[in-house]
Amino acid sequence: RFITKFLHNQGLITCKEPFKKLLSQGIVRGRTLQSSQTGAMLTPNDVYERNGTFFHKGTDSPVIVSWEKMSKSKGNGIDPQEMTESDGADAVRLFILFKAPPEMDVKFDVRAISGMVRWLKRLWLLTSNYVERRKQAEERVAGTEKEEEIDRLKEVTRASIEKVTGCLSTGQSFNVAIATLMKLSNALKAAFPVAGDSAEFKTSLIALFKMLSPMAPHIAEEMWEALGTVHPELKNTRILDESWPTLDRSAVA
Repeated sequence: RFITKFLHNQGLITCKEPFKKLLSQGIVRGRTLQSSQTGAMLTPNDVYERNGTFFHKGTDSPVIVSWEKMSKSKGNGIDPQEMTESDGADAVRLFILFKAPPEMDVKFDVRAISGMVRWLKRLWLLTSNYVERRKQAEERVAGTEKEEEIDRLKEVTRASIEKVTGCLSTGQSFNVAIATLMKLSNALKAAFPVAGDSAEFKTSLIALFKMLSPMAPHIAEEMWEALGTVHPELKNTRILDESWPTLDRSAVA
């Protein structure tokens, strides 16, 4: 970038920047622990927590807690390998993307990953319940209530595809994209008792998996494979090879 600006100032090139958009990434800050008695930096293994307050194991004295840029000298770094082994690569990736927009500073608290793990478990449960219901091959609900639920689901799906597509294609709003997928999964869960056997439910579920795949490829592929057990046209296919979901303009109110 410096070379480009220099060449531009010398009148040798016309462009001012070497890229179309400058993304200044924020700082990842880790919980920093410091002895209130000596000022020495402490690691998580040196302290214990009680009622939201940290204490030094050796002296039982309160610990000074702050959020600072991760560094070895401060002992506030996080080993991503440990997180991956504990919670899985997909959960870690989603957790990082969901924390904040890339241009903002972020406080990296590993304990918050539990929320993302729970969401992925709910998605897996929804998939399992759907597969079991399809295996029973019976229409349980019919009538006005089902039609209304299908219409609501179609609208949420249409809006989700539009929102996530925009987030990933014109910006780096990964946290908004993930939040939108969470909203869609909630709509699917709400619609399942009434409309879980409908073609529209299947379409919405497939759209969710396709949009989740770039950010959580492993579990998305597993859930896609599960769909293949009840939908022959999906058997022996890979979600990686699928096209991006398209908007259903008929769902626009």
